[in-house]
Parts: sequence; structure tokens; C-alpha cells
Amino acid sequence: MSTRDNTSSTPVVKTSLFKRHENLTVLSIFLSFVFIIVLWQLIASGFSKYPTFISPVNILNILQQVAVPGIIAVSMTMVMISGGIDLSVGMLASLVSIVVSLGISRWGFGVVPSIALGISAAIVLEAIMGFIISRTRIEPFIITLGGMISFQGIALLLSNSREVVMKGELDFLTVNLIDGARDPITGLALRVPPYVLIFSWSR
Repeated sequence: MSTRDNTSSTPVVKTSLFKRHENLTVLSIFLSFVFIIVLWQLIASGFSKYPTFISPVNILNILQQVAVPGIIAVSMTMVMISGGIDLSVGMLASLVSIVVSLGISRWGFGVVPSIALGISAAIVLEAIMGFIISRTRIEPFIITLGGMISFQGIALLLSNSREVVMKGELDFLTVNLIDGARDPITGLALRVPPYVLIFSWSR
């Protein structure tokens, strides 16, 4: 009596390296983009100048530009991984900033209580939308779209459609952590605000 080895008859499917490691696709696209830009700058300058695209001042400038939306995107990643979607996060961030600035400049709450008020408002509003989504069969796309419009309207009502002016109470969020440092390539001042580090840690 013989036994058959089922494992030996099972075909081995070899998957692509990029399919096994999906992040490699994104990384390769990013590196290709950087390579093309750097090569183009080298050709345009006749290979006589250092590519300003990869200079420290430009890299830090890009980090400053992407840090704030990047922090929001990190939290949105968890929502999208779970199969949901939230279109209201941008307008919610705008509403929170209005609440914080009004709490400081007009309502006299102080910096810490105003920040706590803004965070609490965001938690309450998102909890309301989450409750509606979980208790109804309406698509999250529709609920969060309505939330986006509502948050924008509330922000405009609170600010009376005008700019809210403060006296520098939140300047600690934009202070340069490497004050005095300069780019050895361009000679320009380098800036690393705290929110850039927050973005780096949140990833």
C-alpha cells in the first residue's frame, strides 16, 4: 500500500516581488520621480551645479508642506483600511482651527483650554457621524459629504466669514527647532517646525 504525497503535486506559484511587497511599488515610483527631476536639473545646468531639488532646504520645505495633510492622512489610513471613507476631515480641521483661534482671541479661554475645546468638538462631531453611519444603511460617502458641508457652514458662521486674528499665542507650533542652521548648498536658512517632527513620529 502506497501513500501519495499531496504536497509534491501542488504547484508553486511564484508571485512578483512588487506584489509581495506593495510598498515597493510606491517607493519605486517615488525614487523614479526624484531621479528624473535630478537628472533633468543636471542636464539643464550642464552638470555644473548641484541639483537644488535634493538640497536640504528644498527637502525640508517639502516636509513642511506635506506635514499637516500628512498627519490627517495617517489617521485616514485606518479608516480606509477598515473599508470606510471620510470626506469631512479637511473641513473638520478648518472648523477645529476656527474654534481654537476664537477660544483664544475672543472667548478668553486661554491656549490649553481652547486646544482642548477644539479637540473635544472634533471628537463629538465625528462620534455623531459614526453613530449615524453605524445605525443606518446610508453610505459613509453620503454622511461624510453632508458632514463636510455642515462643518464648513459652522466654521463660516462662527467666524462670520472673516479672518480670525490672534496675537501669536500659537507661535510655538511654528518655532524653528534648528534656528541658525543654513543650507550648505544654497546658503538659505533651514527650518524644522515641531509639526514636522509630529508627522515623522505619527508614521
